[in-house]
Amino acid sequence: MGPDETATTETQVAEPAEPEVPTVEVQGGKPKGGVQRLEFGSGDQVRFKVESDVADEIHVHGYDVAKDVEAGGSATFAFKGTIEGRFEVELEQRGVQIAELEVSP
Repeated sequence: MGPDETATTETQVAEPAEPEVPTVEVQGGKPKGGVQRLEFGSGDQVRFKVESDVADEIHVHGYDVAKDVEAGGSATFAFKGTIEGRFEVELEQRGVQIAELEVSP
């Protein structure tokens, strides 16, 4: 290296990892592995995904948020956790609970 050259070092800056999105799998109209527990803190962004092999409406009680899912499809939920408590997430038309959402202080 000559006197006019300088050594440079490249620094890789790691991007912050996206938080993993919990996924509830529905097989045969029931939650695979039983009712899933989804835990978030008050004020946090509540985010989860439902993958289903049956068509239905997925309803989050308490927040009154609902999305349709087609057989073989998925639905992603994202909303602010402003109401504390435990809330049922269900396949509305079947009346089957697939998850329990807990938003705690």
